[in-house]
Amino acid sequence: MTIRVRIEYKGEPLSKVFGEMKTPIAQAATTAMRQAGEILKTEARKEIAKGGLGRKWQTALRVNVYPQNKDSLSPAAFMYHKIPYAWVFEQGATIRGKPLLWLPLPSVPKRGTRQPSPRKLGIKLQSVNRGTKPLLVGRLQGSKKAIPLYVGVSAVHLRKRFELRGVAESVASRIPQLYFNNFKG
Repeated sequence: MTIRVRIEYKGEPLSKVFGEMKTPIAQAATTAMRQAGEILKTEARKEIAKGGLGRKWQTALRVNVYPQNKDSLSPAAFMYHKIPYAWVFEQGATIRGKPLLWLPLPSVPKRGTRQPSPRKLGIKLQSVNRGTKPLLVGRLQGSKKAIPLYVGVSAVHLRKRFELRGVAESVASRIPQLYFNNFKG
């Protein structure tokens, strides 16, 4: 035995009524998600700046909204950072040496905006134990005596600098209002 039920709204089959509403619903949902993506990108970049990281760190944060070129009933925004170790500043971390991390001292000459690693410095370095911290010393071009260039440490702790998860949750809570503002049904 089969029972068929037909539900109508103002004399029209419900499937037709919902079919007509699908387009404005998808448009509102997609527009709301695109707006949320822009807000997320702006506020997350501000959070990174507030953490003391520069312009390159800010612009390396990206937000993609899917689908890109059409409307959808279930759009999505995806936030990511192009610098693969950016999560370290979201959570904080301890980085340990194997056995030591060699940190450059101000005496290391810069190449561009960076100080090169001991291997890339291009001069012969010698290890010296002075007090509690081992040093790498070397003779820079034009120098007659060896100067300390790097200090060895067993570990460094990087503190948490920003809270992108909180920013994302804050923006997500605004999506229903963005949807409502964009719905023209």
